[in-house]
Amino acid sequence: MTALELTKRMSASKVSVDELAAWLNRRPDEVINWMTSERSLPTKVGGQLEWHLGMRLVEERMRTSGLPTCPWLEAQPDPPWNNPKALERYSAEIDAHAATCPICKQRTAFAATLPQPPPFPMGSYEGVLSNVNPWFAWMVCGGLVWFFVGLLARGHNVLAEDYLQVGLLSGLAWVGLVTVTWVAAKVFLRRGA
Repeated sequence: MTALELTKRMSASKVSVDELAAWLNRRPDEVINWMTSERSLPTKVGGQLEWHLGMRLVEERMRTSGLPTCPWLEAQPDPPWNNPKALERYSAEIDAHAATCPICKQRTAFAATLPQPPPFPMGSYEGVLSNVNPWFAWMVCGGLVWFFVGLLARGHNVLAEDYLQVGLLSGLAWVGLVTVTWVAAKVFLRRGA
């Protein structure tokens, strides 16, 4: 998704910068940067935006359709997102009601005529881990592994006060190796060698 596409989709869905930032749990200045960027948005962010804007467009069309809203559905509390079993029961209650309610049937029939929203971006809500650079993860995890490998392999040959130093040197050797590999990859890939 490009900045121009994002701006057009936001306009069609009647979504403000602040609303979109709140949906995505981002700062408004990030959304503004996406709207003015000359490059395409990252795939993960583009998937999130497609889904949110697609759902907003469906909601807007449902709202402007003139169909009445279901008073029973309106009276229901928010879904219990933190409790999977309660969420399953909640969904079953909603489905059972929708099968018998004439208003819900009418709204479901109208919703079936609307274009399908994009698929939900499955890997987009992984939290902090979704933003971790793989090089950093390799460096930290490998450093920890080599710390313990150094302790096991060479720790029995040294005095107790030198025990941690052996593990640290092994871990730092791994960090150094990953750092040199990363720098080499950046230099050679940039030069095209």
